[in-house]
Amino acid sequence: MCGGDKALKSTEANVGRIASAEELRKKQAFGEAFPFAQKRLRGGLPFMKQLTDYRGGITARAAGPQRAGLVRSMGKAGMSERDPAYQANIGDFQANMARGLEGNLRDALMADEMARQQAAQQLFGYGQAQDPLAYYNLLAQMQLQD
Repeated sequence: MCGGDKALKSTEANVGRIASAEELRKKQAFGEAFPFAQKRLRGGLPFMKQLTDYRGGITARAAGPQRAGLVRSMGKAGMSERDPAYQANIGDFQANMARGLEGNLRDALMADEMARQQAAQQLFGYGQAQDPLAYYNLLAQMQLQD
């Protein structure tokens, strides 16, 4: 055939350039996400301390005005701190607050875990794009260890 080898080599070269350009785009895209994923995997949610700080965090700032409002309303009703009804209302408030804090903490821990898992998936994808052979070797090793 006339020019068959030359046309084949030209097509192979074009395919190689397209594949290289695609690989470069993937590396650039993952490269921008890589530092973020590493930071998230190591540190979890950046606002986790705010979620779990019950003295000055988000929940404490939300509960403080509610408690103050309860104390004011009981004061306007003529209750003192020694009044059994006052103590019961404060006890109920604190018990409800504790149940809410427990639920919030559980949700915060789950959100932190999910953030770390998603970061690990991103890094795993990054590793696969960077070095597919190492990725498949790692998978094979993981399967042998089970």
